[in-house]
Amino acid sequence: MSSRSKETDFRSDFCSNCGAPAPNALRSFPYVWVPAGSLDDDKGLAIAMQVFVGSKAAWEPAPSRGIMYEMAPELLEVVRLLHRDERN
Repeated sequence: MSSRSKETDFRSDFCSNCGAPAPNALRSFPYVWVPAGSLDDDKGLAIAMQVFVGSKAAWEPAPSRGIMYEMAPELLEVVRLLHRDERN
């Protein structure tokens, strides 16, 4: 496994052999970011947010579920959304 970090503190973990993205801890929060492409199915999952809707491809249908963000929200906003969904 390898990691790459940016000045923004964003960290990306990936396979050293093939480059496939791998789950990684979300900074100091008790969450793990899991690349959707690594999942076998979507049982039990729900869309909570859509990000970068302001730059979606013209052929991509308009998102219809979740909170819409033109750009990426601040990490604390994401954590607040996760906590809100846990209480429902």
